[in-house]
Amino acid sequence: HTNNSLYYFDEIEDGEISGVTWDSEDNKFFFINDEDGIIWETDSVFNILRIITGANFGDTEDIIFLPENKFGILTEAGKLYIGFIENGEDNFELNQNSFQEITFMNHQGNSGPEGIAFDEVNGLFYVAKEKNPMVIYHFSLSSIYGDTSIIPEISFDAELVLSDEIDDISALLFDQRTQRLLVLSEESDKILDVDPSSGEIISQLYLLEDYQYEGMSFYNQFYNILVAGEPNFYVKILRPCEAS
Repeated sequence: HTNNSLYYFDEIEDGEISGVTWDSEDNKFFFINDEDGIIWETDSVFNILRIITGANFGDTEDIIFLPENKFGILTEAGKLYIGFIENGEDNFELNQNSFQEITFMNHQGNSGPEGIAFDEVNGLFYVAKEKNPMVIYHFSLSSIYGDTSIIPEISFDAELVLSDEIDDISALLFDQRTQRLLVLSEESDKILDVDPSSGEIISQLYLLEDYQYEGMSFYNQFYNILVAGEPNFYVKILRPCEAS
């Protein structure tokens, strides 16, 4: 098990953190709330800089920093919203109408999309359906023009390949060095390092038990991992160095 300690945001009193992303260009983090469309922007040591409202796209499950300083917001209903979050120091409200709406599946209930990752070199999104069954979809950024509906692809049968090790998928993260996916399971308290084309499990990282892990990002250039969860905690995880 990892020996890393959990830290709590005292300032987030009514928040349920469902996702996190790292803006590596400005070295800031964005934590998103799952119901009220609230985003907390923090500095590199996780002091809250400002509160962003207006991301009321539905049950928001994850957030991801994208090229050209755009952000993607993933919802339980199977939609991905892509747009800008303006730089600044003051709290502000997003303009929802300025975000693209991409529908990649139709879903209702509590076993829908949970996590999103992006392979910047190949321009591929990976999106995880939580369970019943577990599914990892992928689709190309180049297929997105304005508001649209797309049919995603599936590389491997996640339910078949991963179910011996995990019971659900709560977040994804793409490791650009290894070209592999990191798959977070909240119910099984672990992270799998997975080949995205075959589903082969390369390694596993065990987490502290009995915490509701919901989101995952890198937090530095060494590809160490930040995991965040409900109601308002985060944990930093050191990883062994790997060759580029």
